[in-house]
Amino acid sequence: MKTIIVTTFLTLLAINLIQAQQIQSFDDRPKITVNGEAVVRVQPDQIIITFGIETWDNNIMIAKQENNDIMKKAIVVIKEAGIEDKEIQTDYLSIEPRYENNYNKRVFLGYFVRNTFVVTLSELDKVENLVTGILQSGVNYIHNINFQTTEFKKYREQARDLALNAAKEKAEKMAGALGQLIGNPIQIRAKVTADLIFGIIQAGMAGAMVDLM
Repeated sequence: MKTIIVTTFLTLLAINLIQAQQIQSFDDRPKITVNGEAVVRVQPDQIIITFGIETWDNNIMIAKQENNDIMKKAIVVIKEAGIEDKEIQTDYLSIEPRYENNYNKRVFLGYFVRNTFVVTLSELDKVENLVTGILQSGVNYIHNINFQTTEFKKYREQARDLALNAAKEKAEKMAGALGQLIGNPIQIRAKVTADLIFGIIQAGMAGAMVDLM
């Protein structure tokens, strides 16, 4: 079972209010920077699979018909898996003549028909049988398998809150060692990124500023 990992990084920058003055172009007040990190592990509840069909023939109608026949067989397999029509979408369709250069002569290879479609699956235990059945129906390619959670925003917010608390705790300890107290945040800078590597999603955020009292 794949696991989605949501990771959040938060940086807090603390300043000393004892020297509170009107901020000038150059701020030379003492500052403390701390980093907060949090990881929320989430089981994916949705898989998006992108399939591709490619057929070719010197006759464009035959190439199209072969592609359509394979698509119909794939649809039967998908329906037998209990997947609804709304979870099947055509992503890309193209028809092009293709040539091969041979001593500056154009050699006609045939008409190539490409059809890419996307299947959204919420029952993860059906993935293996579904992929096997679709490939056996004549589909040529699996372009992508994307593990997702439909509640990513909720878990991202959880990770962000946890990272903020972690950074605040660090700031309090560091300020305490200096005989200071932290105040309210006065500036927040955030940067969020997301990558998908083998079903693992990572997200990051950085940037905030709090007072020292």
